Amino acid sequence: MRADMVASRPSKIYKVEADAHRADQLALLVGRRAAEMLQAVEGERIRLSDTDTVKAVTLRYVSVCADTGTVPSMLGLCRALGYSSREIYNVIAKRTYPATADWLEYARDTFSDILAESALTNNVNATFAIFCQKAQYAWKENLEIAVQPIEPLGNRLTPEQIAEKYKDIIED
Repeated sequence: MRADMVASRPSKIYKVEADAHRADQLALLVGRRAAEMLQAVEGERIRLSDTDTVKAVTLRYVSVCADTGTVPSMLGLCRALGYSSREIYNVIAKRTYPATADWLEYARDTFSDILAESALTNNVNATFAIFCQKAQYAWKENLEIAVQPIEPLGNRLTPEQIAEKYKDIIED
């Protein structure tokens, strides 16, 4: 199967001179993710109610990201915690464990900031960073249009307001 996959790679997608390097990098990435998945399956799941442990795992994850030159992400933190992103985002949204939810939100904002700064300094692809910011960190482009009725003659006055306004010139 491996030989078929390597042989069938179209050269228009993968540059021929970079094939070996990219394949090695991809193999390392997949190997790391497979090890993380195995650890999540075999390891004991941490309790999300234990905020101190969640903080410790988060800081360990960020430290590993710093050591490996990897931009931290919520998906990576979810893997490190042994949970799916849906479960983690539910904790944040529903505030099941308020202290943990606050910490995870803080981590999410920090990861977003790291990604944004990395894009601004050209350390990551800016287009991909924008996509990630929108998809993972709820960035959006909003243009709010507030429609207000236009009164060409100004504000409408009630008959009483008109009578009060012109009482000096109206004879009884």
